[in-house]
Amino acid sequence: MQIDSGYIPESTEAVNAICDRNGDLLFYMDNTNLYDKSHKNMKGSNKNNFWYGSSSMSLILPLPNSDSIYYIFTPEWKNNLNNRVNPTQMHYHIVNMNRNNGLGELVTAKQFLLDSTAERVTAVKHCNGKDWWVVGQNAYTEQFAVWLFSDTGISKKPLHYYSSGNIPINDYFGLRSYMKFSPDGAFLAESNYDTIGTKTKIFLKLHKFDPSVGRFFQSLIIQLPAPLVRDPFMG
Repeated sequence: MQIDSGYIPESTEAVNAICDRNGDLLFYMDNTNLYDKSHKNMKGSNKNNFWYGSSSMSLILPLPNSDSIYYIFTPEWKNNLNNRVNPTQMHYHIVNMNRNNGLGELVTAKQFLLDSTAERVTAVKHCNGKDWWVVGQNAYTEQFAVWLFSDTGISKKPLHYYSSGNIPINDYFGLRSYMKFSPDGAFLAESNYDTIGTKTKIFLKLHKFDPSVGRFFQSLIIQLPAPLVRDPFMG
């Protein structure tokens, strides 16, 4: 298998990529740039589209029932000088792979989805096998927001909200870690940590989820034993 197809640009954080059904690269990105499969900046994109994005997570999904339209979901972050929580917004962007001779074009950029976003976003398949549930999170309250992503696009507003109990975050790095659904969509796991002085508390939160209706309904919060370092939980 050939994995070196020439010069690949240096990337920073929140690296993501998507391939077609044959496993051939379509496009990829980091938290600053969007590249086509020739490793050039995709037509229609610039650093203002994504700057400055999440250090850990972005999301790329194909539009249901389409083989050419892709949505990109990007949480943004801007921390202040005191290293305190100072989040901005989550946006979506649309790529049309039929444009620019099959290299793709960013045809819609920076459409608002969520204010005060945490630095993560994820998705899970709907029980109908076609649509998706997209999940974001508020950085201040840790409340989840759930959108339906169907062949008509992303719902304009979240269909559901869910609060599992807030863990006060004194260090903005605490909401940079990952969250991930189980393969069957029945659970969402997320990690959080909080640093106060020289002490770091690391939490694992498990949430039950119903992928037929897009609702969370039960949570378990586990404080992990010290001395664990935070970096593996950030991703």
